[in-house]
Order: sequence, then structure tokens, then C-alpha cells
Amino acid sequence: MKSNKFNIFLCVASFVILIVYVVQTTGIDGIVSACSNLILGWMFAALMCMVVYWLLEALVLHLVTVRVHPGQKFHQTLRVSMIGQLFNCITPFASGGQPIQAYYMVKDGIPLGSAAMALLIKFIIYQLVLTIYSLIVLIFKFGQLNAQIPGFSLLAIVGFAVNSFVIFLLISVAIFKGKVKGVVAFFVRLLAKIKVVKNPEKTMEKAENELKNFYENFQFIKNNTWLVVKSCVLSAIQLTFYFAIAFMLYKAFGLPGNDVFTMISAQAFILLVSSFIPLPGAMGAAEGSFYLFFQMFFPGSLINIAMVFWRLLTFYLPIVVGSLFTFQKKRRTAEVSD
Repeated sequence: MKSNKFNIFLCVASFVILIVYVVQTTGIDGIVSACSNLILGWMFAALMCMVVYWLLEALVLHLVTVRVHPGQKFHQTLRVSMIGQLFNCITPFASGGQPIQAYYMVKDGIPLGSAAMALLIKFIIYQLVLTIYSLIVLIFKFGQLNAQIPGFSLLAIVGFAVNSFVIFLLISVAIFKGKVKGVVAFFVRLLAKIKVVKNPEKTMEKAENELKNFYENFQFIKNNTWLVVKSCVLSAIQLTFYFAIAFMLYKAFGLPGNDVFTMISAQAFILLVSSFIPLPGAMGAAEGSFYLFFQMFFPGSLINIAMVFWRLLTFYLPIVVGSLFTFQKKRRTAEVSD
């Protein structure tokens, strides 16, 4: 709880710093002038992209959840998904979302094993789709983006390599079960020798149980191919709506030219590059990446203002909306317990 409060403080501080930076670089008059000329229809479209992103996020999780727990209702999954949005934003590596989602899914009557399975399968599908999406972008847009963005090739290679490595590890656990168990046993023994692990037998037993659960999840994926394919398609559509937000903001400022696919490609790499920054919401890295990637689209007088709107929609708005869902869920839980 204390760490979450500190992370929320960091998010607030980050927002204040961002606003101060934009005021200093653009000026009050520049901000007022840019905002007064905004095309509200495109701003609404940007907001709707985020809403559709949330709905598809919940839908993918729901499709998997109802397969392991048929009694689940969509409104329950939507609530859990939005709570996850909050904790993904305020924790490093988005690490707090799944544990809190599992907690509230259990509160809704889903067995812990089924909740964990649904969330892990959702994570695997998301990582797989993001990696494939990035690969497609690399194939079609590498030359253009590399020519216009300093250091793009290095950022692309590192981001794609990290995501691919995560997928490789996930698949390796499923395919090379025995070998993975041997590798884990080796490291447990090594850590025991240097006194990092105090109870190697208990640690190994816990690791074996996790590997068993993970293997069962992959068996579920193998036996539910159509569900996985459908979820992958929905995840790809979900990411496309998210990546299109910057384009909607671009049009909201009345700027001409630049095709939507190029801007979607640029935002895809922002997510790819910043997703492994160990700060809540990749603070600093996300803003810096947006500036680096989108300065070739937005003029200097608008790039910082666009960055604020983009960050408001993709980071601060999920925190606010996720907080509302969290408070509502806590209140209902308290009423039931009374």
C-alpha cells in the first residue's frame, strides 16, 4: 500500500513537471492559441479510441475467463479490467495489474487457479500480438522511420529483441518442460550456495508448481485454438485503436498530410521501447519517446502540447477512470461484507 501511494505521488509529480515544462517551452499564449483552434470532433475521436481500447481489453479477458469460469458476467470482467488499468499505470513494468485483478476476480467467485490461468493466457496473447505487430511495422516502415528518427535502429532492435525474448521464454517453458526444470533447479542450487535462497527444497517445490500451472495454461491454449485466434485478432484491433490516438490528435490540430499507418507505426514503437522502463507508466521515457518519434509529424509549436494531450489520454485518464472503478468495487465489497 505504501509503495502504491508513493507511485501515485510520482505520477502526480510527473504530471506537474510535464505541465511546467510545456508552459516554459511553449508559453501560455502558445498553449491558449493551440487549444482554441482544436477540432473537437477529432479530440472526441481520440477519446473514443481509448474507450474502445478499454472495451476490447475487457472483451479479450472475458472470452478467456468464461471458458474457465462460465458464470462470469461481462460487466464484472470490465470492472476488473479497468482496475487493472489503474494498477498497471501506477506500478513499474505494469506489474501490479494482474495480482489485483486476480484478487478481485476471486472476490467475484472465480477460483484462484482459474483467475490466474485467464490472466496469464491474456498476457501471453498480448505479448505475442505486440511482438508480431512490431515485426510487421519493422518490415514496412523501418526505412522511413530510421531515416527520420535519430537512433531508431538501435531502439527498434533493443525493443523488438526484449519482447521477442519474453515470447521465447514463454514458449520454451511450454515446449522444453524438462530442460526448463533443470535450468531452474541449477539456479536454485546456485542461489542456495551463496545464501540468497534459504530453503532450496521449498523454493524448488514452489517453482515446480508454477511450471506445472504454466504448462497447463499452454495445454489450454493448444486445446482452444479458435479462442486464441479470435483473441489475437481482437488484441490486434485493440492495439490499433490505441496506436491511432496520436493520429487523431494530429488531425485535431488541423495538420495536413502524413498517413495514419506511419503514425500508428511510430506509436507502436513508443510502446515497444518504453514498456520495459522500470518506472510507473514508463515516466520520462514515454514522453521522451513521443517527442523523439513525433517531432517529424508535429511542428515545434505543437509537439509539446500534443504530448500532454496524448499522455492525458493514455496514462492519466486510465488512472482516473480506474480509480473510480476501484472505489466502486471496494464500496460494494464492503457493503456485502456488512
